[in-house]
Amino acid sequence: MDKANNKNLIYFAIASVLESPTKYNPLFLYGKPRIRKTNILQFIAQSFKKIYKKPSIYVKTEDFIVDFISSLKLNKKEKFECRYRNNALFAIDDLQDLANKEYTQQQMIITLKEL
Repeated sequence: MDKANNKNLIYFAIASVLESPTKYNPLFLYGKPRIRKTNILQFIAQSFKKIYKKPSIYVKTEDFIVDFISSLKLNKKEKFECRYRNNALFAIDDLQDLANKEYTQQQMIITLKEL
């Protein structure tokens, strides 16, 4: 696929998600490194917040894991839950980083179900 077609596809995907967010829920972006998946997720989360005036969050999976573990150590699980579960849109990057982290995977599933 050439760059022009790739940019058109990206634009169409972003526009479709922002036009009908529940239709593309969950949305998974998959591709080779360095094709700007992170930028796309960040843009969608920021635009959603501006368009719909509802809370949204973008987070890297590594940060989600660190926050979860910290919340357990500091006995602040409620604060963790509020931060991640009180959003109309939850954009998470590098989901593959949850591999072999079963307890954190369970928290991710609970989080996604409660959105």
